[in-house]
Amino acid sequence: MMEVNLFGVIYGSKATLTQMRKQPSGVIINILSTSALTGRAFSSAYCASKYAVAGFTKSLRQESGPDISVIEIYPGGMKTNLFDEDKPEDFDSYMDPNYVAEIIVENFKKAIPKNELIIKRK
Repeated sequence: MMEVNLFGVIYGSKATLTQMRKQPSGVIINILSTSALTGRAFSSAYCASKYAVAGFTKSLRQESGPDISVIEIYPGGMKTNLFDEDKPEDFDSYMDPNYVAEIIVENFKKAIPKNELIIKRK
């Protein structure tokens, strides 16, 4: 789990930042989870991996300089294929990925987008 959730983000972000520094500006978006903010029973490794990404992303924002934005997105409960066989009891309340994408796009339409965007289930 750490290989994908943490190190995948680190390697991808670092490679992207290297390229972005060659151009005038850019945006790096890291998708986390509200589990990084609150924790979740029986998901300690998952929560730890997302919490680590939050710390990494906050640090990367400080390293990146003023012309490269580093954004944290915290969606809470997404309807994905990960739950095809073993769906949580409250799966019906999970969010459609397209809905979350729309919220993220709306954030970038603002004059000053939020660096941290928490998207909770209704």
